[in-house]
Amino acid sequence: MKKVSLFNMGELWRSFRDADISFKALCLYFIFEYFRPQAIIAEIDIIPWPKTCLIVATVFAIIGSRLTFRKLPLVGLLVLFQFAILISLVNAEWIDWSVEHLLDYTRWLIIIFLTANLVDSKDKFKIIFFIILAASFKLSLFGAMAWVGRGFAFTAWGIKGPPGYFENSGEYAIQMLIMFPLAYYFFVSNFSRAVKIDKVILSLLVVTPVFAIIAAGSRGAQIALALQFIFLYWNKIFKLKFVVIGLVLSLLVASLFPAKMVSRFEQIGYDKPSLQRILYLENGLEIIKDNPTFGVGFYNFIPYYNRHYPEGILYKSAQLPHNIFLQVGTELGLFGLGIFLIIITKSIMLCRTLSRGQAKTYPEISKGIGLGIIGFVMAGQFVSVVYYPFLWINIALAISLASINSKEIL
Repeated sequence: MKKVSLFNMGELWRSFRDADISFKALCLYFIFEYFRPQAIIAEIDIIPWPKTCLIVATVFAIIGSRLTFRKLPLVGLLVLFQFAILISLVNAEWIDWSVEHLLDYTRWLIIIFLTANLVDSKDKFKIIFFIILAASFKLSLFGAMAWVGRGFAFTAWGIKGPPGYFENSGEYAIQMLIMFPLAYYFFVSNFSRAVKIDKVILSLLVVTPVFAIIAAGSRGAQIALALQFIFLYWNKIFKLKFVVIGLVLSLLVASLFPAKMVSRFEQIGYDKPSLQRILYLENGLEIIKDNPTFGVGFYNFIPYYNRHYPEGILYKSAQLPHNIFLQVGTELGLFGLGIFLIIITKSIMLCRTLSRGQAKTYPEISKGIGLGIIGFVMAGQFVSVVYYPFLWINIALAISLASINSKEIL
């Protein structure tokens, strides 16, 4: 088998150079959003780069007639979810909270629509994929090195990412859950034909997010990672060879797992964060029962909970409910929650369709996208990250792949 270089920067640059301005602006958006160079180099932090890039991409896409409303999977549901957000404002008692966060979802709707239309070839998808993978690798390598550097020890603060969506250790860990399956399937499909240096990079792409998730100290993300492994090897889980390898790896991980982290798992259901989450769940279900159709209003959970459930607050003030389904259900009602559940289900089904031999372009990547969504859902039972990029960027990639491959899939 002929060995090939997987990371041909010259080829990627030529594809980028020959692309139209709207696609270039979209690429720059992902660079500024994920790499955050404006947070590293203060001299260039003079304008809101991500927003500016999105505006440029949209304007030039319209001028170049690049945006079409052709039939794309999930787009109708995504627009309907936006409608659910808008209609919830009618019931919002604290409408200023809703308006303040109104663009939190709208921006993802715009990005999904731009990606579906502008990322219309295998080369363009490869560029976007590599930008996201490289930015995630930057984060995972930092986390892995930090954990190794502190002697695999546990720290209460976990890992702090760069300013933005991944600054908090919990959100940082979820991005690693998104990265891991993408890197894994990229590894599996390319390792045998890769040159030596690329094999080293591929191996690091798979190992470092696992280390980073452990280092981050997020119990929800660690549980989600374990379940991702189960999904990966479900068909082999009872084979003797796999059982032996699994036991050896489990013992190795257990030996590296900090004792204080083990203690944190033993405290689940009894420590203060767990008790607060239980109160959010119990009272959140009551909120849905009292406001079943359209909820209490977009981003109104915090002020509503503070007013109606002061006895259910163990901290100075209420926070978001630390559960993606509870967040959507309380704020947007069963109408919004139903749409949200259908979006997630349809997204996973689309990835499954793309991975089952019907896709000629990157079918293995679609598996990684789908498993990343599953990881997001699992970790999302412990944090409120509905309007973070995790789910929506994966959906954008899935729709783009579907569009590139065949209209018959749509």
